[in-house]
Amino acid sequence: MINALVILNFNSSNLCIKYICSMSSYKVINHIVVVDNASSEDERRILRDYCEKKHVHYIQLKMNRGYASGNNVGVKYAIEELQADVVIISNPDIICPKDTVNAVLSRFYNNEDVAVITGLVHNFDNNHNSKIYPYYAYRVPSLKDMILNNFLLITKIRRLFLKTSMYYDVDSLKKIGEQYVECVSGCFFVIRSNAFVKIKGFDEDTFLYYEEAILGHKLKGEGYKVLVLDYPVFHDEDPGKNKTLKKLWRTHVTNQYSAKIYMKKYLSVGSL
Repeated sequence: MINALVILNFNSSNLCIKYICSMSSYKVINHIVVVDNASSEDERRILRDYCEKKHVHYIQLKMNRGYASGNNVGVKYAIEELQADVVIISNPDIICPKDTVNAVLSRFYNNEDVAVITGLVHNFDNNHNSKIYPYYAYRVPSLKDMILNNFLLITKIRRLFLKTSMYYDVDSLKKIGEQYVECVSGCFFVIRSNAFVKIKGFDEDTFLYYEEAILGHKLKGEGYKVLVLDYPVFHDEDPGKNKTLKKLWRTHVTNQYSAKIYMKKYLSVGSL
């Protein structure tokens, strides 16, 4: 079974190079594909030169059309050109231990009914201490979920106290070492190629956000299983990167646009 790691990069050449260096040291990884989402000229040059030197597959996009579109390009290349049976989809700001990669790929080789497998996502705080990401996995959002989750306090209360919460309980995962879920974080996961093709990949009507919910909705509709293993995946995202008012507003607008796409196309909500 052939695997390929697809990394989507945007103006993070040094971070991406560091990640490639780490993952390429794992013998279990067969191929690495880097998709540059129209970074600046200097960033492109640094990353392209490194990939050529290290014999890493490099794809340069002329326009940044977002997470979904960029990853679709990389996965299509991995499947059609490299004959990958499973594809690892990852941000460049990931630290993935060797044991996690081995465990995830091993379960794929032995469980043909599972379409997506990932580890338990951890984030870092401002002091670079890691902690489990509380929204590491969730159920496909209903219209009720979409309405209630517009209120941050209600979201936290539902996750902590209510059995009807759309978010999965980490204690249950820890108890048995794995957990079947419906949606997982898009920062790192592995998907079976034939499942990705059948659901027609990511929805390119979104630029960013809700790609995980849409993917989960499609997989559930086709009867595929999604699994989280109790192996860590560290998302080394800068906790302060969206703190300026301008960035927060841009994030809000992009998020709301994708939410409307999800509700209209997948929950059959009328004009929004």
